[in-house]
Amino acid sequence: TKKVDRYIAVTDYVRQEYIKRGYNQDRIIVIPNSIDIGKIGNGVRSSHQYRNILYVGRMVSPKGVDILIRAFHKASRYYHDLRLILVGSGEKLDQYRSLIKNLGIESKVTVTGFVCDDMLWHYYSIADLFVYPSIAGSEAFGITLLEAMRYHIPCLVPDTGGGKEVIKDAGFTFRDQDEEDLMKKMMLI
Repeated sequence: TKKVDRYIAVTDYVRQEYIKRGYNQDRIIVIPNSIDIGKIGNGVRSSHQYRNILYVGRMVSPKGVDILIRAFHKASRYYHDLRLILVGSGEKLDQYRSLIKNLGIESKVTVTGFVCDDMLWHYYSIADLFVYPSIAGSEAFGITLLEAMRYHIPCLVPDTGGGKEVIKDAGFTFRDQDEEDLMKKMMLI
């Protein structure tokens, strides 16, 4: 693979990772992922009664959903109208449901599992904050960030990985894997 004419990286973060692995930096170009905004709902926000924090993605360890749940638990002590919506499925889904139950926040958290597109766009339309808690720079891009920005939702991402490059001024960062900092930033936003 080191003999191809060009490598495509989705962010500069990925480009730097290629360079660290010995790939020729002159052959790497950055072309960000994109979405067809005509296929992801109308981007219009819906009225709702709570302050909704949304996560959309796979329920697997590298996504950091457990960190989000614990940070939400702490923040919900201060803001009783906070709600967390977790959309997606994966091997850790039952473990996250148990964590939610053990923390006693079942009434404040909606866990949907996999949803059809119409329901997905509904959840984006009622979100006040989108959190992408991926840990240790494990994410290069994150299409869900583009979807959230389509709905003009501020995004909160870790300070490692490609997420901060994707959101630019459409959100904020928190210290990677730091649930206390994540909680503070959620409350700030």
